[in-house]
Amino acid sequence: MNKLASGIDLYTSPSRYEIKMVFSGLQSDIVRSLIRGHSMLFKKTYPSRQVNNIYFDTEDFQFNNDHIQGAHQRIKIRQRWYHNTWKLSNSQLEIKSKSGNLGSKIVIPISYEIDLTKYNWNEFRKAVWLNPSHNVQLQLLNTRPVLINRYQRDYFESADQLIRITLDTSLISLNQVFGACPNLDRTLPMRNVCVLEIKADSVHHLEIASALEEFPQYCTAYSKYIHGTETIPL
Repeated sequence: MNKLASGIDLYTSPSRYEIKMVFSGLQSDIVRSLIRGHSMLFKKTYPSRQVNNIYFDTEDFQFNNDHIQGAHQRIKIRQRWYHNTWKLSNSQLEIKSKSGNLGSKIVIPISYEIDLTKYNWNEFRKAVWLNPSHNVQLQLLNTRPVLINRYQRDYFESADQLIRITLDTSLISLNQVFGACPNLDRTLPMRNVCVLEIKADSVHHLEIASALEEFPQYCTAYSKYIHGTETIPL
């Protein structure tokens, strides 16, 4: 467990490897075939679902710049929810840190339900971030919404349950930098990609190396947040 300044107990995930490979979106069926034919016998472990994220950054876009400049220590703050709607229910705020290929995150459950179609961003902050029931004064982080993205995610796990794979397709992003209200319909121009991410606890570095050998793509420091902001003049 971890604590913010407010004193609330938060779940902190253990360090794990998170290694990404980026393919053309037109190759998604081929990538699925590679996963199904892998010698580690990957099987789907969860129904496919839509992932939605609101990414937050500082006024001077420090998180974005750290990633672009290749900083070894990086941070990302996002609010995530699942299902195909703009109504946030059972969402969670994630404060994700990364050191090289090892990552961990603090997860803050948000029980408050809010419809993005009915709030401007200032109202959103007051309703969600500063709501007394959360006991989390996140305005101290001095961030603002920069990007929303959405994608479909498939989940796989190796037969020995040591290695996990997610495959993300149909990625879209929406710029939030310049508007007072959430932009929910004007998508940004983006490269069509599918993103395969291999994940394992830090003690399983040999197993993850073996898993990588059967994929024909180089690993990359790809970030969906950075990809989405490529065409925004920050």
